[in-house]
Amino acid sequence: MSSDTMSGGAMRTHVVHDPQLFREEVLPLLERECIGCHDAGDPDNRSKHRLFPPEVDGTWDDEVVQANYENLTELIHAAAPERSLLLLKLVPLAHGGIDHDGGKADGGDFDTSLIDPKGPLVQWTFGASKTQKPPVAVLTPWRQNVTRGTEITFDASLSFDPDGDDVAIEWEIVEAPLGAEARLSTKHGAKTSIAPDRDGPWLLRCRPKDAKLSGWPVLVRFAAVRPTERVEGESAPRATRIASADRRRTRALYFDLLGRSPTDEELARIAAKPYTKRVDQLLGSLEAWEHWFNEEAFFFLLIDRFRPVSDRLAAVPQKMRDGHATFFDAHRDFALSAEFNARNPGNDTYVTVVLEQFLGIEVQSEPRLLKEAKRMYDGEKTRIFKTLGTNQSDVVKISLAQSGYIDQFARRMEVRYLGAPLPDDEHERAVGRLSLDPSELKPLVREWLTSERYTSTDRAPRTKDDHQFIRGLFVDLLGRPPALQEFRNMRNALQALTDPAPLRGVLAKVMLDSGAVLPLRSAEDTEGQTTDTGTVTGTQVTELFQRFLGRDPTPDELSAFLTVLADPGSTWRTAALALLTSPHYQYY
Repeated sequence: MSSDTMSGGAMRTHVVHDPQLFREEVLPLLERECIGCHDAGDPDNRSKHRLFPPEVDGTWDDEVVQANYENLTELIHAAAPERSLLLLKLVPLAHGGIDHDGGKADGGDFDTSLIDPKGPLVQWTFGASKTQKPPVAVLTPWRQNVTRGTEITFDASLSFDPDGDDVAIEWEIVEAPLGAEARLSTKHGAKTSIAPDRDGPWLLRCRPKDAKLSGWPVLVRFAAVRPTERVEGESAPRATRIASADRRRTRALYFDLLGRSPTDEELARIAAKPYTKRVDQLLGSLEAWEHWFNEEAFFFLLIDRFRPVSDRLAAVPQKMRDGHATFFDAHRDFALSAEFNARNPGNDTYVTVVLEQFLGIEVQSEPRLLKEAKRMYDGEKTRIFKTLGTNQSDVVKISLAQSGYIDQFARRMEVRYLGAPLPDDEHERAVGRLSLDPSELKPLVREWLTSERYTSTDRAPRTKDDHQFIRGLFVDLLGRPPALQEFRNMRNALQALTDPAPLRGVLAKVMLDSGAVLPLRSAEDTEGQTTDTGTVTGTQVTELFQRFLGRDPTPDELSAFLTVLADPGSTWRTAALALLTSPHYQYY
């Protein structure tokens, strides 16, 4: 069964943590698993959270029990136990846990039973007592990928209550692709279904409840994929037949417009079209403008709990695709959103961010401008840039009317799509064009992507940023983009490091070992066979180069791989790891 145990939504009532159950069932766990590192009496203990050990004879003094109880309940979120630090520090990072120097309950540092929903630690965290236990959610396996528009059913009929009480199930959509409108067939009941109406990752929450307590919710992940349009009797094209130059240019378009690599079938179908048709198809897709929107949100640090979620902002990508909104509209809505205000609270922070990020002004060198803009933000009637205003909205409106706004934005778009700023004369033309008509962004980007500067075979490879690396890795290995939580966890981990390159290799290995990796077609074709180079064939190595690097291996590369992989025990996964951790995979 595929499920996650990460944090979820808040519960309606606060749970009470039973002292008797703590003493009889939780304390023995702490003694066995935790006190060794968190011993309050150890002078070398530098951990933040302290626990007191039992007496020499193994008995627990009442004061010690009380102190440990109070220390542990500080790590529990009484309104939403699934958010408790006590559990999240033990949950693996891939399932939504948080950092814990002592290790994870993943079968390595700690046994997985430590976070078993039926176990004493989880049960106590969710309010269990000696006479009342919370229910346990159990789901039957579900499909990880479903065609958009096809109904998928989820079944929690096997959920149970340790006390034999009736179990009620509540379902909710936690995350869905931008613009999604599909709803669950029911929010209450053992079974529910949904027909996803947007491509991409979906996340549902299944929460079990009895008459008194709620149990640990199960998070259900799946991905909706585009329907395959085929003429009857026509087989899907094979991506291996694509010329290297077409493969490379198409992958570059996907990375620059969608922020990810193409799936094998996407590549096969779109690469058969003339290059300009490929540009038009991708630039006209909703996903391209969702990606643009997400990257702009990241630029303004509207991420995690500040991620835009209002209906007004969620509609922006589709409006931009359809020509009903421009980048100017998007930026204005960003700056006036509740999320932007929460991210930049107070007149000083808000005004500073608007002036610096939209106009590129260093406010330290413009103290009078900063002062007047702050007064305007506070509701005073004053002028900035020689224009009168009286409120926060006027600060934004006046700032976006300055010539520096388009100049800053155009430079950012040049780097995003071309990898470097344009020469000054071309940049000035782009600025003039966007100033006259903000709806010219899409035609302008099309010109850039069809220019000799972009399509030249001499164009130097571009480094994948962290976002492109994560999304590309998911598509290359799993055949789908990451769910929001998956992406967020990996992005935050990479960006916390000065040099994320080593962690990129670790992430690639973890995903390759996950058991969910798409198999190679060539590996399936030769299952059970061996060659004079061992279990890895030249066809398999070539397919890996094409999938991960967008090109065929050179004769020397192919020979070197086959020589090394001739060792007993080598498989195509050995070759895959070598490519994923190589410098070549950091570029596109």
